[in-house]
Amino acid sequence: MEAKTVYANPSISALVAVVSALVEGRTVTPVETDEQKMERLLELHTSILPLSSRPAQAVSPDNFVVLLTGSTGSLGSYILDTLLGNPHVSAVYCLNRGPNSSKRQLASQSAKGLPPPSPTKAHFLDGDLSKPYFGLSTQDYKTLLSSVTTIIHNAWQVDFNLSIDSFSKQLSGVRRFVEFSSHSRFAASIFFVSSIGAVGNWTAVTGRASDVPEAIYQDWNVPQPIGYSQSKFVAERILDTVAREADVPTVVCRVGQIAGPTTEEGIWPPQEWLPSLVASSKYLGKLPTSLGLMGVVDWIPVDVLGRGIVELALNKGDYAKKASDGATVYHAVNVQRAEWSRLVGTIATVLQEAGGKKIELVSLEEWVNALRESASLTEDMGINPAIKIMDTYVGMAAGKGRPMSLDTKNTVAVSKALAGSEAVNEALVKNWLRQWAF
Repeated sequence: MEAKTVYANPSISALVAVVSALVEGRTVTPVETDEQKMERLLELHTSILPLSSRPAQAVSPDNFVVLLTGSTGSLGSYILDTLLGNPHVSAVYCLNRGPNSSKRQLASQSAKGLPPPSPTKAHFLDGDLSKPYFGLSTQDYKTLLSSVTTIIHNAWQVDFNLSIDSFSKQLSGVRRFVEFSSHSRFAASIFFVSSIGAVGNWTAVTGRASDVPEAIYQDWNVPQPIGYSQSKFVAERILDTVAREADVPTVVCRVGQIAGPTTEEGIWPPQEWLPSLVASSKYLGKLPTSLGLMGVVDWIPVDVLGRGIVELALNKGDYAKKASDGATVYHAVNVQRAEWSRLVGTIATVLQEAGGKKIELVSLEEWVNALRESASLTEDMGINPAIKIMDTYVGMAAGKGRPMSLDTKNTVAVSKALAGSEAVNEALVKNWLRQWAF
């Protein structure tokens, strides 16, 4: 049985049904389609919405108190650093899963060359968003209710193999933030870090050649057909619904490909698709001249993105906007686009100098075939890591049509960091290659 079959059937009963059908030679008929699953999850998390007649206290634009999730991760560390450096933010509560999050945060900041969090401004809470009161003590939860003005929800499980049902805890966390906002003193706004995968099929579904507008969509076919993107899409729909029906202020920020930092320290996580592609290209002696539909490089450096997200999350205009108009939507991508074909020469040169052998420039299809053939010959995954995410590159090679691009008009009007981002260039690529030790 293939691994993707297991991921698509995350419960014991579903797996038993699949195995029985395979043994008996029957075709497996899914109990629910992906669309039905998404509809069910939206209904589950938007039924019996919390309503409050108590007027919220006005938020001072000079005194934000932020509840941040996912602060110990790659992007979260840069968001936290930006928040702590903002004079209009008086406190940041970092809510993370697992024990000793303050120690993990210190290690994360240090690895990126960021200063340690201010002990007077940053407060660390170990909790669980899927549990009542976020798994916190009653006193800690009351403290958050009485002080938090803004929630930046950055934590999400990143696994492209899982089905939508496997993200139930993440969606429960979104609903718990809705409850929190409704009961909070300042009617805390919910800023949700989403993904462009939530609108990954927009071009195919609409047949339009224009940029994807900054809006919420109703068509269940709009997200990429993987659980991660579908879960982000459902979360967006939940937040738009609670804004319209329960006056909970919500913001959705769709983030594109997060790249490495512009700084000397820090690193683009080596296990991700691009560093894995580069490492395997060195091993294979071949580098693809195309990335298929991903050939338009609108990647955003993680430190620039961290600053941009804070600017968007603390936008004073959104606090004046009526929640009943629905969720505000932003697109955090690099507005200055580059072409992979113009960067590939730099990468090939660096790899040749590092490995001492010629790097052949080949088509993406030829590169994928070479990677596939190398899978049975590779004993050390560390030198040929791309084989671990083979399906990613197969999908890139098979993609047809027009690369998706996103409208950023509203985003750049608010964020100076994102409006001023520079295109990915030779210097940036060389910096990332150095950080990956090539």
